[in-house]
Amino acid sequence: MPVQKMIINAKSLITIRHLNFTHWISDVFVNRGNSFHESGDFVNAISDYTKALEISPKDSDALGNRANSYRKKGDKELALKDYDQAIALVPKEANLYFNRAVLHSDNSNYELAIKDYTRFISFEPKDKDGYANRGEAYIQSGQYPLAVKDFNAAIALSPTGPDYLVDRGRAIVGLKQFDKAILDFNAAIKLDPKSEYAFFNRGFAFYKMDDYSRAIADYNKSLEIKSDQSDVYFNRGLAYDLTKDYEQALRDYNRAIELETTESAAYYNRAVILLEKKFYEQAILDFSKSAELNPEDPDAYSSRGSVYIDIEDYENALKDFNKVISLMPKDSRAYTNRRLIYLRTGENQKSIEDATTAIRLDPKNETAYENRAISYEELNETKKAADDRKKAEILLKAIKP
Repeated sequence: MPVQKMIINAKSLITIRHLNFTHWISDVFVNRGNSFHESGDFVNAISDYTKALEISPKDSDALGNRANSYRKKGDKELALKDYDQAIALVPKEANLYFNRAVLHSDNSNYELAIKDYTRFISFEPKDKDGYANRGEAYIQSGQYPLAVKDFNAAIALSPTGPDYLVDRGRAIVGLKQFDKAILDFNAAIKLDPKSEYAFFNRGFAFYKMDDYSRAIADYNKSLEIKSDQSDVYFNRGLAYDLTKDYEQALRDYNRAIELETTESAAYYNRAVILLEKKFYEQAILDFSKSAELNPEDPDAYSSRGSVYIDIEDYENALKDFNKVISLMPKDSRAYTNRRLIYLRTGENQKSIEDATTAIRLDPKNETAYENRAISYEELNETKKAADDRKKAEILLKAIKP
């Protein structure tokens, strides 16, 4: 996770001696706002900064600090507006660029974040956090070589900091150099044997190497150090899933969901296991929750739709596959799946249309040819059915070694 410089530019009490009474009152509100912010009372902090700005509209400290409070409160648009105004007033104030960069990262606007971190670094070239946070933005945007370079700089400035080693290792994992990444994780663990962060990430490296037993061992160690990590339970659940220890995987997904109820993938993966156990209603509930949390994920709708087909609830199945097609209109498989609903409900012409669309999108979709053949047979169009079966056989032979 990136560091944030929530540096409150608290005005010195010397401001009380200002001859201008108006400025003194403004300073009082800013100082009290700083106290509210530091105690986590962002609503009252914002109120005091606003009062200060009513008195001194060009007070860059009040704007910058109010932006910090807005961000903490979750009002990201207002935070960005204040940062922009503060930077316009004092374009050489480094921390404003830093904090705006954190906001950009929160919004997944990593290129804008990188630009602001770069500006910060130009003012503060010896500040390790600037390099570390920019490195994180590079990781999130998939620019792994640049991330490694930034973490090298952070490590040079703070050679005894284990987290920077871990983060460099994460960037190296992105480059798929897993053995090299593990060296960084090992070094971090040597510096801090109680670093749950290092064990978790080393476990992930082992996971990517398909070494699930060592991945699980590291996840276990991470949880021994800090037991309330939903992402570790989720990742350990994945490892158990792939070793076919479904009961343990289910327990881990359950725990991950208990700790973090907004992780759509945990609901999805739990649903898959429940489906294997033929707990259809529970699986539908979890696929539904996954879709609710991540409404742009076609897999949740597709999987739920398949369950609806299994239990012969074709009306809801059709709704789900219509949604899949709206999200992925060029996915041949989506039409292949929907045509099954039409076939089951006797709508053979619609089934043929969907199979034909699937073939147009993917001429090598042998399943679509086979399915269209079934619909043609239902309509007694035997020649068309035979032609499609022959085409399906040719494609199937080409796939098999």
